[in-house]
Amino acid sequence: MNKQAGLSLIQVVIALVVLGLVSALAMPQFASASDEARQSALNEVAGALSSASAINYANRKAHGDRGIRVADCADIAATLPGGLPEARYQITAAAISPDSTVTNCVVSSKGKQAMFTATGVL
Repeated sequence: MNKQAGLSLIQVVIALVVLGLVSALAMPQFASASDEARQSALNEVAGALSSASAINYANRKAHGDRGIRVADCADIAATLPGGLPEARYQITAAAISPDSTVTNCVVSSKGKQAMFTATGVL
């Protein structure tokens, strides 16, 4: 009798079934991690918009010719170095009075939202 080494067809099929089950169970966790990563990235964009607004306000107040006029939440996008990638992010328009700060400006992307702070300046 010859002894053969290797895996039988049944062993290969069982291994494939086990791999399929493990991947099916792991998929929802990866999808959830992806959603969390998108929200985290959006929160970072909101933080950058808040910082850019504060820097713009200080520049505009200290040197009238520096910075940009801000009368709407959407104006803050222009204060970011390089601007805001409009294809990926949208800012909901909301009026801001000069020298007032609002905390309800909204930036959104792919169904996710984050709030940022903006200060109006002439």
